[in-house]
Amino acid sequence: MNRSFLTPTQRWIAAGCLVAAPLLFAAAEFLSPSGEGTPDQLLDALAAASRTAPLGLVAGLLSSAFFVPGLFGLLSRPMARGRLLAEAGLTLLYYGLLANIALGGLNVMFLAMADPRMDRAAMVQLFDRMTREPVVGPLLAGHYLMALGALLLGLGLWRGGVGPRWAAAAVGLSGVTDAALGMVAPDLVASVVSNGLLIGGFVAYAWTVSRESRPTTAVHPATHPASSTTMA
Repeated sequence: MNRSFLTPTQRWIAAGCLVAAPLLFAAAEFLSPSGEGTPDQLLDALAAASRTAPLGLVAGLLSSAFFVPGLFGLLSRPMARGRLLAEAGLTLLYYGLLANIALGGLNVMFLAMADPRMDRAAMVQLFDRMTREPVVGPLLAGHYLMALGALLLGLGLWRGGVGPRWAAAAVGLSGVTDAALGMVAPDLVASVVSNGLLIGGFVAYAWTVSRESRPTTAVHPATHPASSTTMA
């Protein structure tokens, strides 16, 4: 069995983060308005969600912060198989989390720009200009890289035999399901299914992390050569 190198306190912290992070991630998605449409439509959506959008922004930032120690704790164990896949997925997930934090800063500005007291025509032009900047592209790509990272992480955990197999499948398919269902079903259905998989998978891993123990090193008693008595 793969066992974590973490202390009991560290395991409980990691387990708590593995529960809180996906819950906050789902809350951020449901509290935030849709990110599709023209700049004018997006500003209208932000203005209409002026009460919930800030909560979604805070939830998203907290989710990114909690995912970091949670994922670190999950992979703090020897893995005979799947280590490379899991670490590749972890790298992509961390990039996506950092991109989400950076986008959070932009969203704070967009919320201010959506204020009805602002000059809407000027704000639409500014919004359009900002979203066309080259630096925004890599940040927006973080969402897709997170989906790929979750898939690789799930495959690595599956091959490594970490926790229940269904949890690895749930984590791995969470991002793919969101993209696939989004093409054939309403966005709400895709969000509910994908976030359900994400939450279920990581809660199962939180249970695994919290219940395991550190590997023990067997201590062998010192052996002394038997003394021999020479009889004349």
